[in-house]
Amino acid sequence: MLYKAVNTHDSTFSYKNGHYGEFGWVSTRMDDVANYIPARLAAMIIPGGTAILQLSLLNSHRILLRDGEKHVGPNSGLTEAALAGPLAVQLGELNNYFGQPSMRPTLGDSVKELRKKDVVRANTLMLITLILATIIFLAVRFSLYW
Repeated sequence: MLYKAVNTHDSTFSYKNGHYGEFGWVSTRMDDVANYIPARLAAMIIPGGTAILQLSLLNSHRILLRDGEKHVGPNSGLTEAALAGPLAVQLGELNNYFGQPSMRPTLGDSVKELRKKDVVRANTLMLITLILATIIFLAVRFSLYW
């Protein structure tokens, strides 16, 4: 419940506008701390999912190591880079937030143009990653009993 409260607080108040000012900064830092370990665990598990889907495990690691720290936040770039690598797409550049353009660093190589089917592949990879993470965490949990 605490994690969800921190995450919701960040989503509500952390947008860079003059209305919430310093209040939003605290939300952002709390969310960064709460997601520090989960983001790194996910970035380590995503390449395992690439092997199951017969995507490039090596490219996932390569892009993760090369681009994972480029993102403005300390956590999101890791998982985005680990995902961009095996899909052979480039993420980032121009995004829009509340109608305002925002330039972001690029993650991944622009081997091919991003298409709708890549969204399906990304969702499938994230589902496989979720299943792998569940198996790993349950194995660790049950190994503590024996």
